Amino acid sequence: MFKLLIATIFMVSQLSAGQTFADSLSNMLGVSRIVSQNGIEHSEPAISAKPGDILEYTATYRNSGDKAVRKLEVTLPIPVGTEYLAGETRPAGAWASVDGKTFAPEPLRHRIIKPDGSQVDEAVALQDYRFLRWPPADLAAGETRECRARVKIATRVAESKIR
Repeated sequence: MFKLLIATIFMVSQLSAGQTFADSLSNMLGVSRIVSQNGIEHSEPAISAKPGDILEYTATYRNSGDKAVRKLEVTLPIPVGTEYLAGETRPAGAWASVDGKTFAPEPLRHRIIKPDGSQVDEAVALQDYRFLRWPPADLAAGETRECRARVKIATRVAESKIR
């Protein structure tokens, strides 16, 4: 399962920028396992992981050029089989999505049609979040931007209620 999570994160990661900076903009995606010992939290290489473990994904972008990258937009996928941990994004302010197309501030909500035909809005389950996107920001020459999010590996993969 862990190898699938890593492959998904690298395969789906995206970046949008107003201009093309192939030579000067680099990115690196990493994953670490968050461990708590004696009440002190630390991260370690995610060589292995099991259900219930907390993983932290980090997308790091570096502008090694001599011009600013305008409107850099970082999108980080949340792999199937994990549950997004709300409030664990850095920097704060990321918007979320269940489909990678429509993003909104947290908590995400969706409309449910009840058996009697009435409609009600309810919160989307955190296990159904699939992407996070940070607002566009300029990245000055020589600057680095890091975006982080945490997920918990599910004990079992539940069926999504999002259609």
